[in-house]
Formats: sequence, structure tokens, C-alpha cells
Amino acid sequence: MIAVHNHLLNMVLVSIRGKKKVRILDAGCGNLSLLKTLHEHLPKYYQGDFELYGYDLEMFYPSEKFDLMCKGDKVLIETDLRSRIYSLDLNEYALPWEDNYFDLVISNQVVEHVSDLGKFYGEITRILKKGCDQVHCFPSLDVVIEPHLNVPLIHRVTSQRLSLLLLKAFKPKYLGNNSYYLERLNYLKTDTNYMKVAWHLDHMASIGLKAQTKYNFQFIVIKIANIFGFTPVIDYAWTKPLDLLLSKALARLTSVTIFGTK
Repeated sequence: MIAVHNHLLNMVLVSIRGKKKVRILDAGCGNLSLLKTLHEHLPKYYQGDFELYGYDLEMFYPSEKFDLMCKGDKVLIETDLRSRIYSLDLNEYALPWEDNYFDLVISNQVVEHVSDLGKFYGEITRILKKGCDQVHCFPSLDVVIEPHLNVPLIHRVTSQRLSLLLLKAFKPKYLGNNSYYLERLNYLKTDTNYMKVAWHLDHMASIGLKAQTKYNFQFIVIKIANIFGFTPVIDYAWTKPLDLLLSKALARLTSVTIFGTK
């Protein structure tokens, strides 16, 4: 289990503790790896009934590609999970579920790719039950090393000329291949939307959510534990004071985890 999945499994268990039956949505489920991790490991630690759902954008994951990913997959064949995975052509970010449908919505490395974060958060809040959480793990504008290009601070540079010089300095093996550099810079411009952690918290609060960064120090602990072959699944309540002290610093090193409780 990779570190971020180990971390999010813990977050799911924290959020659904004490509930007898839950519906969980993975917003931006990509290659389905997080959903399959939850399907495999949740029954070990959670005694209630759960249903997993996922969706991604049809422009990136057309239904034919979803079908190919699912074909021959033992987990998806032996369960009805495939029937709850959606490839959506979203209109104004509208999701196909009724109000107050889910007990938890999670996303992993998705938020930094969303163009209209206001509509994204608003629609997820609509389909979330009262008193339940949405949990998002993603790199913010505060991160020092941009995680898609692995170049320090390039996501903060507004000048294309300076961005190009910075990218060439950190990716010298592609010198002479200008199309690579321009393609990477275009990706950064059109497919990422970095905002400060404070913006996310303020916006969530403005739509009536109790918004906070949580368990970010735990993520660092899990990353270190995974290096030594451990995949711990415990609450880590003792890290909460450290979260208050270190959350801003940790957001500069890695993805930040934000809870928004309805």
C-alpha cells in the first residue's frame, strides 16, 4: 500500500467511525487504485456495511477506457464496484447524485487540477450528508517543489520565459527538444490550479463547512513508516497538537489534507 493510500485509509476510518452503514465517493478516481485499496482493507478495520463509488471526467477517462481498466480485474469482476464507477461529462460540475447522499467524499491529488474550485466544493457539499466529511489530499500553492514537473517554485512563476529557463535548468537532458518544454509548461498552465491552503479553508467556511487541516503530520509519519515496510492503521490522535504547529510548514513539503465537515 503506497503512503498516500495508507494515509487516506486512516482518514476514512476516522471519518466513518461509529457508523453502521456508509456510502463513500472517490471524486476523481483515476486508475481506481484508491478504490481498490479501500475495498481490500476497509473490512479489516471497519465492521459496518459500506458502498464505494467513484467518478472521473469523460474527457480524461472515456467509458471505453474505464471498461478496459476493469476488464480482467479480479476485484471489479467479483464485486459490483464497477457498477458504481462513473465516467462523467460534467455540465457546470453537476454530479448525478441527489442531495445528502454520501457519508464521505474523498479526493486524492485531484483538487490542484480543478478549474472552478467553487463549483467543485459546492457540488460535493450538496451531495454530502449533514455532519459528514469531505477529505481532500492535494498539493497547494504553498508547496516548494511542484510535484508534476518536480521543479522548485515553477508553479509560482508567471513569466513563460523564466519558467522555460527554470525547467531547462532542472531538466537538462531534454535540451534541444523544445516541444517537450513547451508541452510541460502548457500542462502547468491549463491543467493545474494551485491555490493557498488558506484560500481553500476560507472558501469552505464561506459555504457553511467546518474547515480545517487535519492529520498532516500523520502523513509524514506514514511516509517514514512505509519506507521501513510498515503500513500503520491507527488514529494518531497524538499528532493533533503537532498539526497545529506544523501544518503550514508541512504544506510546503508535501500534499496537505483538508477536512470540510458539513
